Amino acid sequence: MDMVADFFHTETTGIFQKRANIPDETGLTNVLPYTNIGGMKSWGVDGTLAYSHPFNKDMSLTVRANYTFARNEVTYWEQAGVNFPYQSYTGVPYGIQRGLIALGLFEDENDIISSPKQTFMDNVMPGDIKYKDVNGDGQINDDDVVPLSYANVPQFQYGFAIDWNYKDFRIGILFEGVSRVEYFQGGTGYYPFAWESRGNLLTIVTDQENRWTPASYSGTKATENPNARFPRLTYGNNANNNRISTFWLADGRYLRLKNIDISYNLSNKWLKSKTGIESATFSLVGDNLYVWDKVKLWDPAQASSNGGVYPLQTLITAQIYLTF
Repeated sequence: MDMVADFFHTETTGIFQKRANIPDETGLTNVLPYTNIGGMKSWGVDGTLAYSHPFNKDMSLTVRANYTFARNEVTYWEQAGVNFPYQSYTGVPYGIQRGLIALGLFEDENDIISSPKQTFMDNVMPGDIKYKDVNGDGQINDDDVVPLSYANVPQFQYGFAIDWNYKDFRIGILFEGVSRVEYFQGGTGYYPFAWESRGNLLTIVTDQENRWTPASYSGTKATENPNARFPRLTYGNNANNNRISTFWLADGRYLRLKNIDISYNLSNKWLKSKTGIESATFSLVGDNLYVWDKVKLWDPAQASSNGGVYPLQTLITAQIYLTF
């Protein structure tokens, strides 16, 4: 068995950043300069692991794995308007997701009245998203936006492969995956009618079982589900619901069956004497064959917003390699 592990820890200062705390008296408020003031540290481990076992002269098995775990923390980021410690970019990972903390959906008018005032729109109604008053000032606004769990870049990436050989046959299987990564759902398709007459809807959005619906429409209180996947339906942008929050935060981890390669090598004296070919290798290769994930709606490696990017394709390829 062979194993290699590399541990790393770096601290960087003098990162190029736009100044934010220059007094108005300097006359530079509209042309703030960039200087080398930022700082960040990062640490983690990466490595490989390999194990080979020959069963006999005709058959062998090799298992390989690789992994990378990396974290970082901003040690200095110049900001203006930091009213609460959690608003600072210093002391947290770079690129960490930030948003409001959702507490489900408002159940009824009494729930709205007894909750802190949400200031993003004038008339919050049952079925709208309810947010946590983080700073305890009795109202929900941008001062309640906090850093959340992870960034949209995975902290942990890994892969492992199996290589089995028997005489002239070979089977290779490759898996790859990521974890400790999150992304926000939203945008066209997720926010129905936010752009009024423009935009498509995802199938899960049109499914009535996924959405909060008033009993006056459905005829049953069962549709007023405070834990529904989608809030009440509105026409036009809903300034309260269509916001970055944990309500739309999703888990981007996955494990993918990346590749299977089945091949047979043919080489003998008859083949060479009759055709001049030293050897012929016949292969059947499959790429992006299956993925286990929490996303389900689109490829998890491209998970962002509404998944509106060109997807990875599943490919099956037959190949012949000839050696003369």
